[in-house]
Amino acid sequence: MKPDYTITVRNETGGDRTYFVYQSPPTVTSGITPTLCTNVYLQGAPISGAPISATAKSIFRLFKSTYAICGATIDTESETDFGVKSIDSKPCDLASLNNPGTLCFMTAIGSGQGQGAKFDSARTKQLREPEGSFGITTDGDFVKGHLYVGLGAPTLPDASDMFTLDDVVPVTTLLAEPSNLYTIAPVSTYFIATGNPGAGTVVNPQDINSVRVDFSSDTFTNATVVQDTNNRYSVSFR
Repeated sequence: MKPDYTITVRNETGGDRTYFVYQSPPTVTSGITPTLCTNVYLQGAPISGAPISATAKSIFRLFKSTYAICGATIDTESETDFGVKSIDSKPCDLASLNNPGTLCFMTAIGSGQGQGAKFDSARTKQLREPEGSFGITTDGDFVKGHLYVGLGAPTLPDASDMFTLDDVVPVTTLLAEPSNLYTIAPVSTYFIATGNPGAGTVVNPQDINSVRVDFSSDTFTNATVVQDTNNRYSVSFR
């Protein structure tokens, strides 16, 4: 399957580097102001930088396909640094002028520490606005702190031409509030940074030296990021 966007990262630092991608947070509207967590979208493998070579690069394939996600969190008191223990995902359409978006229904399953969440397909509805959004409604049978909702994105294994629901990773997550409606509008802006946190891991963008790669204009679909010997980034598009 052809990706919607491709980012090639070239390591010209002269040292070994590992790169990862995270996505700019979507616009989320809700009855309660949510605290959003940023999760690593794609994690690259370590690449050598000595000697400097055109082969010292990572290639990230990105897809605009949109997924609602929900599940259980790894127990924590923090709204900004919780882990994802389980994940259920559902492909979504985004609302447009002529076509409705997807409004998913998240239902809690189980109870207590073993509580989880899934999407009830029989209760999926349509979302008319805002444009560019999908929605998630939560039921009222849980206490805030153990469950999350958010935005997921697909990853494509190198040996596969199609992705499945098992290939969806969280890119933005937030602790779910009972009986609430979230509308989520994704954006096609990504960031490249060095490190090896692992796909799905929560990171704090304010603590990361990263470079912005913005595909939101849909003018270009390929970008090249170069990190030089001074650890500075440059970005070019084609």
